[in-house]
Amino acid sequence: MNIKPKRYDLTFAPDLDNFIFSGNESLHFEISLKINDEIITINSDTVNIDQETQTMNITLSRILRPKDNCVLDLEFSGKLKAGSPGFHIYRYFEQNENYKAADTELMTIYARSVFPCLDQPDLKAVFSVTIITKEGYQILSNGRMISRTCNTDTKLCENKFEDTPEMSTYLLALAVGIFDFTEEIVEDNFNSYMRLRIYTPPGKLNKLKYLMEYAKKSFEFFSNMFGVPLPIMKLDHLITVGHGSAMENWGLIIYDIKMFDTYKEGLLKSSKLKAAELICHQTAHQWLGNLVTIKLWDDIWLSEGITSWATTQCISHLFPDQDPDISFLLKIYPEYLSVGKKKTSLPLTRKIKTLEEISSVVDNGAHLNGEAISTMIANILGKDEFLRGVNNYLKKFKNKNADTDDFFGSLFETSGIDVKDIFESWTKNPGYPIIYISETEDCSYLNITQERFLRTKDGRNDDQDVPWKIPILLSTHTTGSKRLIHFIRQRTSYLHLPDNFYHQSDYWININSKVNSLVRVKYNNGLLESLLNSAQNGHLQIQDKIAIILDNYEFAKMGIGKTSQFLNIANAFKEEKNLSIWKLLVPRIRKFFDTWYKVPNVKRDDINRFIVCTLSKILEILDHNSSFEDDTYDKLKNDIVRLLALSNHYNTVEKSRKIFDENKFQYKDIMRLDELKATYFSVGLSYLCDNGVENVAKEIGKYGLSPIFFMPIQSLGYIRDENMLNYILDAVFSKETDEEQALNILSELQNNTLNGNRLLKLIVYRSEDFKKKFKHTNFFEKAILSFISNQITENDAISARYEFSSKGLHIPDQSFYFVLEKIKAKSAWISRDMDDVLNYLSQYVCSD
Repeated sequence: MNIKPKRYDLTFAPDLDNFIFSGNESLHFEISLKINDEIITINSDTVNIDQETQTMNITLSRILRPKDNCVLDLEFSGKLKAGSPGFHIYRYFEQNENYKAADTELMTIYARSVFPCLDQPDLKAVFSVTIITKEGYQILSNGRMISRTCNTDTKLCENKFEDTPEMSTYLLALAVGIFDFTEEIVEDNFNSYMRLRIYTPPGKLNKLKYLMEYAKKSFEFFSNMFGVPLPIMKLDHLITVGHGSAMENWGLIIYDIKMFDTYKEGLLKSSKLKAAELICHQTAHQWLGNLVTIKLWDDIWLSEGITSWATTQCISHLFPDQDPDISFLLKIYPEYLSVGKKKTSLPLTRKIKTLEEISSVVDNGAHLNGEAISTMIANILGKDEFLRGVNNYLKKFKNKNADTDDFFGSLFETSGIDVKDIFESWTKNPGYPIIYISETEDCSYLNITQERFLRTKDGRNDDQDVPWKIPILLSTHTTGSKRLIHFIRQRTSYLHLPDNFYHQSDYWININSKVNSLVRVKYNNGLLESLLNSAQNGHLQIQDKIAIILDNYEFAKMGIGKTSQFLNIANAFKEEKNLSIWKLLVPRIRKFFDTWYKVPNVKRDDINRFIVCTLSKILEILDHNSSFEDDTYDKLKNDIVRLLALSNHYNTVEKSRKIFDENKFQYKDIMRLDELKATYFSVGLSYLCDNGVENVAKEIGKYGLSPIFFMPIQSLGYIRDENMLNYILDAVFSKETDEEQALNILSELQNNTLNGNRLLKLIVYRSEDFKKKFKHTNFFEKAILSFISNQITENDAISARYEFSSKGLHIPDQSFYFVLEKIKAKSAWISRDMDDVLNYLSQYVCSD
């Protein structure tokens, strides 16, 4: 483009009563080449607009030359819309008062919907903003307000803000409304001061004041870590109703209030972590994204990925028990693996060609894949060296734009390592690789082959254009704590093993120590067995155990490995005391249980014996260690209790009976049980159908009319008695229960593998109640599909759909076939590994 904007003088006049806004601007720009009749701007009612490209041409009266002082004056107007990007409006209610507010969300290409502009990231400019509104509103923008003048006749106020630093159009922020706020002044690392404020809707400040601690500490953390001052004097965090997401606008970050916990007395640990993560992420963006901005949306990973990596470091600073490496492997890495195995996954960097691609680019794995690649680079360089490179990048390109090559170049300048050479294949290839490890016949070399990992064997892509350059960190029984780095560059490579490598009986080799690279590793049977032995003997890191679990469960489902190998891994880890391992292992044991428990040929007593032996010890640890009492372990505890209860574990059943007996007549207080006790209560309820359960059921039906009562009974997947199920369904279908709550309860009821098709038949029988409850298509489809997805064969799924359809409960073909593909994969898993699972379970012996 020949035009470079220098400055926008903008005046906005939002009219919240009539849902409109108007304004005017003076766009100051310069040109790099002589221009006759092609100046590009957008969105005008008085000139011809190309709707496809969202641009317009203005014919000039004379030729423009470089160094001309060019100014384009424009007027504009638009509508304030609810629930859409751009300049949107929303209402909220507090203590019978009705409030209106409006704010902007302009990422990625929505600045042009608010004012005519040159709307791409590399066209930075200074913004001078004036907002005219009627009296009574608070007005916010990127900079500090420098003047406010009100006209007593018109009741309008003119609010002028200080100039912004040079920034991209998508970072412009406007907000109009009535807000409460709290303020603190924080000193940064450069003897300057930053004004921090938390703004909330009226009446919400007391419940959101806790966010100031995270705002303050995250700013101080990043100011120190990045080592570059920000060219702004204030940083506001505005929590609104109806914004829909979080946006890192320079100096005015905007969040939706639904992203924070405001309702519970005493914040749960999970709520604190979620809130801190949001604050850390948006604060980090003030440097990574705002101070240094990507040139084009092609490199969105650069902004989102490094920011997400920095966020993980920030959380570790705020919560010292949150190890950043383990947090990545528990939360981000499994999602990265899940997304990347799809045939439709996209490369990290690619040419964005259409407006539709631009508008969706942030949602297509930029955070997830970007953080994964950033973490891998930090693994190779070392965290301190990586951070030195990031600091160099920020200093070199502050107030400018940069791309992937610029970032790699900054890392090279500080580390001396050609990062581009190593990681270009990782940013340009879709997905990620799997490497297969085996020995050569003379056992002197490892044979290593790579290919792209895809979720189905039929979809495997053996003709990947560019093999990955895979850094592997090798550790063995002979290297001890020392780890050797190698690079796998070809589709097939050979790695020489030390002499006498196999002479020790306890030999082992770990090809991707501490998950140094983003690869799945498939060892042959002998190497996997030796690796498991080393894990049991304490030679492997937590990260390595996590990788073994994630890889081998997926291999079993896909047919690359056997299910017995995964079960053997679970058995090998049954003495493990680190809960990070169990947070990944238990959900996968649960999926195995839910799938194979329904298979007619599998003896349930055999599965029960395996579950009890594998999980009973970790439940004892969780029950007797007070350090595990925060709610981040609740799901883990509940899954373990559920599996042990369904496997008839004596101690779990007896404890459930006791908790049920203590609480069964305190109906109004049941909702005050913590989540774990509520789970035990539900188990006890399901086992005590002969002990006054009829009376309890009637009371549950009565109190179940109150939606809040569903908190403790969302674990009612243990109920087996048909009368009990009907009582619960009475509550589900009551008028007082909304659709989302009803869907949640039905989902929990289906969690009981023992129910089989009993619940499905009850729903079909009560189809009229079902139709009345689920009036919205989205909830209706989800409810029906949740029942169908629990089937284990294609024929079962088709039969279930037919039963629903016969009662007028129809779902679209596309939705059904999407679920059917998952059922086919599950059915194929069962068919493929039937003999393997039967043989393993029949020979399984529980050993202490």
